[in-house]
Amino acid sequence: MAVKAPRTTVNMLHWLLIGQLLVLSFTATQSYEQSRELTPEDEMMFDDPNLKTPMDHARARGHEQFKTPDDKRMFKEKQFQGDKGGMGGIGDFHVYQTPEIIPIPRRFDEFQEEASLDNPNPERLVLTIDGTEQTIDQGIELAKKRRGNTELNIGAGTHTIDSELHVGIRRGWKGLLINFHDVSLIGQGVQKTTLVGGIKSFEAKNLIISDMTITAPVNGSALWLEGESVRVERSAIMGSLMDGVTVQEGQLTMIDVEIFNNQRRGVFVCGYETTLIGKNLRIHHNVFHGIDVVSGAIVELYGKETKVHDNGVNGVVIEFMSDVTVYLDETNAANSVFVNNKGQETSVEEGSSLHWVGYQEL
Repeated sequence: MAVKAPRTTVNMLHWLLIGQLLVLSFTATQSYEQSRELTPEDEMMFDDPNLKTPMDHARARGHEQFKTPDDKRMFKEKQFQGDKGGMGGIGDFHVYQTPEIIPIPRRFDEFQEEASLDNPNPERLVLTIDGTEQTIDQGIELAKKRRGNTELNIGAGTHTIDSELHVGIRRGWKGLLINFHDVSLIGQGVQKTTLVGGIKSFEAKNLIISDMTITAPVNGSALWLEGESVRVERSAIMGSLMDGVTVQEGQLTMIDVEIFNNQRRGVFVCGYETTLIGKNLRIHHNVFHGIDVVSGAIVELYGKETKVHDNGVNGVVIEFMSDVTVYLDETNAANSVFVNNKGQETSVEEGSSLHWVGYQEL
């Protein structure tokens, strides 16, 4: 005759089994959460000046970057980035990797980019920014409330941007976020109007910036474009702590613009949906490359005054299926467009291209 275990013993075994399951579940959860935290090596990687390109970061993490145009869809699905953009040259570039290997760190999930604001007010508003009665921050806030269609006439003098944003991997980025359409920022001239702080355009259509100097000596790029269309004319972009200009998506047109004395690259252009069109650009005396074009981006250069010279590394770097077209005659212009850069005048990776197609007007 079988002997039955006392009910008390059965209950104890039952609860002991449940307790073991809970311990295993908690241990697995802790392990997963710890895997999502940034390691000290990750923190150092973001600030490492030796990691200059997306591939540098991918290799540092032990992964390779997709290189063919057919992988555009894969780029979108397997993109590792802090938010919709980066710090405009601070290091959290569009690094592509297989998502099952490194989960997105929880720290990056804390910030969500604001969606672009459509349907602007049908009546054009013109504001005068004098720095006292009306500051640049107040003007942008008014433009945002009416969803764009605003012209800001910025007076002579130095206008310091006070707005702080949480973008990328850091908080406290000093700059303006423009995510609304049909906005013009018009200064009184390069020598007269200066903006201190960055401008980030996020999916803004028809943003026009003209006749001023922009500098971001505290953090990030002076001009940072992600999505849609921006036009910059008769301006200077200088003295930024990182890149002078970062273009990660959309189309940026720059005419008669000087970009110099920035602590990383003059211009960083990244992504298959990214185009830079420049006429009479003068890009010089930046610490790293004059122009860095990666990940399928397209650059078109026009104008007999276009010159990329005296930069700390290369004049132009073209890599990862990217393309640069210079609309000048190569025999007459090759030795005058990219000149006196400390590294190579032009560096073109296999699979990318540099074309000289003869003089054409923009």
